Amino acid sequence: MVIFYHGAAFDREGLRCNNIAMKALVAFYSRTGNTKKAAEAIAKELGADLEEIIDHNKRSGIIGWLYAGRDAMKRMLTAIDKPKKDPAAYDLVILGSPLWAFRSYAPAVRTYMTENRGAFKKVAFFLTKGGSAGDKAIADMKETCGKHPITVLELLEKEVKSGSMADKIGPFCRSLKS
Repeated sequence: MVIFYHGAAFDREGLRCNNIAMKALVAFYSRTGNTKKAAEAIAKELGADLEEIIDHNKRSGIIGWLYAGRDAMKRMLTAIDKPKKDPAAYDLVILGSPLWAFRSYAPAVRTYMTENRGAFKKVAFFLTKGGSAGDKAIADMKETCGKHPITVLELLEKEVKSGSMADKIGPFCRSLKS
């Protein structure tokens, strides 16, 4: 059922039907905190819920970093915590990951997308990275989740740490609202 109020259409949950506002979830994995910081900023800008994807494998320190890169390059899955939020309950799921090994994304995000492949209505992606282009990772994310993203965002580590990521997050979020 759609209700019209002052020229705007709303569904029964109060969401605007013209894509001005939709129920959104930001699901992300972060090894060092950079992707988490970006995810929190995106969720705040959109008024979206947050879902941190927790990897059961220890990926901290130099050994964890080496295994993380290897697992990402081999496109491996990993054990993750059961999500607290059902992505099927959202109009849009924004998936975030660090870029690893110059061309891939975190195994925890790959596992989340694989396990929830049929649940996504619409998706958008964001990557945090040291400097490499994320084209291959974005293409792989499209293939894994089975959806073409509305838009993508790539953030450099220095943009996240300096706070200048807001210059990119604003336009990214506005493109999701239009």
